[in-house]
Amino acid sequence: MASDSRLPDLFASEALPPASARMLLRDITPVGVEDTLRQAIRAFRRQQVTELPVANMGALVGWLREGPVAEAALEEADHAETLTIRAVMEPVPAVVPPEARGNELLAWFQATGNSLLPVISPFGQYLGCVARVDALAARDGWFPPPRIGGMATPLGVYLTTGTVSGGAGALGLMLTGVVFAVMMWVTQHVLHGAATLLARRTGLVFLTDLAKILAQEPVHGSDFYMLSLVLLTICLSFTAFLLLLRYLPRLAGFHAAEHQTVNAIEAGEALTPDAVARMPRVHPRCGTNLWGIIALSYLGVTVIAMLVTMDFVRGNLDLVVMLAVFAIIFVAAAWKHIGGWLQAHLTTRPATARELASGIKAGQELLYRHLDIPMAPRRALRLWRMGFVQVLIGVMLTGYLLQWLDVLWQNLVK
Repeated sequence: MASDSRLPDLFASEALPPASARMLLRDITPVGVEDTLRQAIRAFRRQQVTELPVANMGALVGWLREGPVAEAALEEADHAETLTIRAVMEPVPAVVPPEARGNELLAWFQATGNSLLPVISPFGQYLGCVARVDALAARDGWFPPPRIGGMATPLGVYLTTGTVSGGAGALGLMLTGVVFAVMMWVTQHVLHGAATLLARRTGLVFLTDLAKILAQEPVHGSDFYMLSLVLLTICLSFTAFLLLLRYLPRLAGFHAAEHQTVNAIEAGEALTPDAVARMPRVHPRCGTNLWGIIALSYLGVTVIAMLVTMDFVRGNLDLVVMLAVFAIIFVAAAWKHIGGWLQAHLTTRPATARELASGIKAGQELLYRHLDIPMAPRRALRLWRMGFVQVLIGVMLTGYLLQWLDVLWQNLVK
């Protein structure tokens, strides 16, 4: 990712610039001028505000406060169903230009005494509202994106809102896919080699069959024997992959730095080494949680699919149904706890100073660019900036290359 010439000074000590009104917009739906007081009360409660814009035919025509509505509702209790907003609304207190920021933006609130003000485009279009509390926070340069995603790459931390990104760019994300593909390849071959070596030394048929399954060769045996082999293969592969990820240089440390940086931003902490280092390494939105669900689901589906083919189980389908229901309940109840444990013990490790610096740099770039680009991109570009496409490209290209090398090696050996 190309660096922004304005960023180095920011990294030293300067605060982020104030966010503009366009960046602080809340999606406040106006009420209609002919809506009833009861509808207005519901709108206040639904949108968690005490003031609302009033519109008529798409144009902003008035302003509604909670106080006058409550007073009218008490005085006209018998007519609350028919009394309209038109009877209690006030003129629009002020309209804020989209680019107002900092003290200029706060001056609008000081002049009107409002806690909420509408933002109108130069063409008269209603864009949303700005809250005074958001304007106060943004004056000091703190207004984080509503949602941040990220990824650890071999080149450092990558963070994104889907609209903007910071840190490692497309190359780092593709290299993550390359590393994942290589790790899966290494895991499969190491386990196969270990099972083959142990089988030769011990003469155990079980280990010979395990090596065959790892090499995707046919194995024959009883139903329960095959089920135990498949389950062992899945568990060994998943565990070996996670252990390799944990002890691979940098990746687990960058993963921890990514989580700690996002946790610091969402907690409103300054992006300094001390503050970020205090943050937890576990994050509730981490992809590890998703991988945990996928692994458990794959394991459960495999078990149930194999059980259905067994003669013993065919006559006891209620047992399969009970197992499936139990598995679903277990995954639904425990997946976050399992994902958190995996993050704490396997997919992250305490970050070094260099790894934390990578996370801080990515976070600062993200926040700075977030203030510069208020409009969301098209879906295709948003998907690209999430980073999954680049990782998938790296996984697929490397996977095909490694398969070709495997076939070439087998032909050479023959």
